[in-house]
Formats: sequence, structure tokens, C-alpha cells
Amino acid sequence: MTGKLPSRICAPTSNVVNGGVYLDKTLAFQESMIIPYDVADMYEAARIVVGVFLRLGKIIEKTNGRKPNMGNYSGYGAPSDDPFEVFGMIAEAVSQLGYEKHVCYAIDCAASEFYDEKEGAYRYRGHLASRDEIIDVLAALAKKYPVAFVEDALQEEDFEGFKLANERINSVIIGDDFLCTNLNRARKAVEMGAARGMIFKPNQAGTITEALEAAKYMMDRNLLVIPSGRAGGVADAPEKEIGIGLGMCMAKIGAPRGGERTGSFNFLMRLAEEYSLPVANVRELSYFSHLKLG
Repeated sequence: MTGKLPSRICAPTSNVVNGGVYLDKTLAFQESMIIPYDVADMYEAARIVVGVFLRLGKIIEKTNGRKPNMGNYSGYGAPSDDPFEVFGMIAEAVSQLGYEKHVCYAIDCAASEFYDEKEGAYRYRGHLASRDEIIDVLAALAKKYPVAFVEDALQEEDFEGFKLANERINSVIIGDDFLCTNLNRARKAVEMGAARGMIFKPNQAGTITEALEAAKYMMDRNLLVIPSGRAGGVADAPEKEIGIGLGMCMAKIGAPRGGERTGSFNFLMRLAEEYSLPVANVRELSYFSHLKLG
């Protein structure tokens, strides 16, 4: 920051269901997320996230007949291997609380994690799925639910596949492992129409200077940049502060439990209160004009 106060707080993006293997369930997609939409302030945003998270736990318990596991990233361990069932449970929690007009969704596939290089296909729900099948699943999810963004839709070296995903999925296609906060990869993806946004992680780039160069390239083109902490990261990681200082509109801060994640919510609320800053209003952001809620 250059002595000038930021104009807003990043909207929190919260990972409420974690993919992976949990007892008899294996969910390919790594993160199913919720984002407060059209809210007045950071306190309301946090209240919505916490309320939906707690209600979701009750719905998962009722559905599966047992208390939900804690996932690898502090959300709930996968209650189903079907992403449509997972988002159905999240949507039910949202509906029960009357938040249909105030919650949108996001997906982090982390597709390289379930891509089988030898087979050249994705291990999805017990079978090998093609690139087109994964894109079709994501397109259907984005048609059924208001999905703000889809992260790492395909394995990280498939630039052509990301271009197809960007054309066929009604959401903002962004890269984490796909772009690695790297200027050269970001430039290539943008020039070929393979991404409209990027996850911002300075340790991927190697230095904060290099990370800022990649972020500036994206933001100068009005493309989405989202700061994100690392799983199991330290409490004082700088991504949120950099994101707020540069005017980024949302931040990935994880589920509302666990030390560094709870600390992130508290940090955003304290900063909003101290400087009387509003939370970024997702409804008013041009990136998300495709969203239709309520």
C-alpha cells in the first residue's frame, strides 16, 4: 500500500466440503465453496458463512446417519462422491436459512490430483473420465447452481483443455496450479483464451515481486485475482493483506474453523471495523455478471 487506505475488504470464499477419500466416499473435486453475495458488511458475510457451515453439518449427519468427518482442509469430509449431491446439500443448508439470494458457489477441482497420466484420463467416480466429460460435469453444475468461479478445472498442462472449459462452462475459469502465479503462464493462458483469473500465492512464484508482476498483468486486464492461503499455512501469511492493498475482490480463507482460518475471518472483521470498510459486493462485480440468484 502507498499510504492510501483500501476501499473495501475482500469477500470471503469459504471451502465447506473437502474432496478426497473419507471412509467409503471419494470425491474427486477438492473444494466446494460458498461466497457471501450482496451483503452489507463483513460481519454479515461471516455470519452467513458460519451459519451455512453449521447447518450443512446437520444436513450431512442426517443424510449419512453419522456425524460428518473433518476434512483435510478443515471443511467437512466428502459426504458423497457425487458433486451434484454435495452441492445439493450445501444448497439445502442455504435454503433452510433463507440465504438463496445471498450465497453463490465456487469449485476448486485441483484436477491434476485425480488425473492419471498413464491413462491420459481422470479418475472420477470409479471410472476413467475424458477431458470432455469433466468439462460437461462442470458445465452442468454451473447451469444448476450460481457458480462464481471454477479453479483448476483440468490437469495443469492442458492449456487447450482450459480454453475449451472457458468456452463451455458458464463461470469464470481460473488457475491455481495451472498458472502458479507465474507471469509467463498467465500471459500464455490469457492470450489463448484459457483463463479469466488466477489464484495469488507468492510462494508459487518464488518471490513477492514476481507474484506481484503476475497479479498486475491480470488486474490490468480486468481479470480476476484471488489471494489464497496454503493448507496448513501460517497464521500471519501475507496474501490477504496484499490482496486488500491491491484492491482484489475476494480471498480464499477456508472453512470457519481451525487456527489460521478463524484468524483470517477475525482479521477481515477487525480491519473492516477499524477503517469502516465495506466488503466487496459480488453482485456488483463485472466478473460475475453471469450469476443469477434467488
